[in-house]
Amino acid sequence: MAKRQICVQVDEDVAKKMEKIRNLTGIPVSRQIELKLKGFKIVKDEESTTEIDSKTSAILKYSTNDQ
Repeated sequence: MAKRQICVQVDEDVAKKMEKIRNLTGIPVSRQIELKLKGFKIVKDEESTTEIDSKTSAILKYSTNDQ
């Protein structure tokens, strides 16, 4: 499956939240959007009981509901 480049507009507060996550984890905003579209959520986990992204200290969890 080929990837297409698209343009997305997000609210200012969402953009600021994503920039904060980028500064804390190093995950680019574009990658955060891609993960969110695929159903993943970036969460801070005190106990590393799930797999950690090798490039960051963020935990990626699959979420079926958006809470």
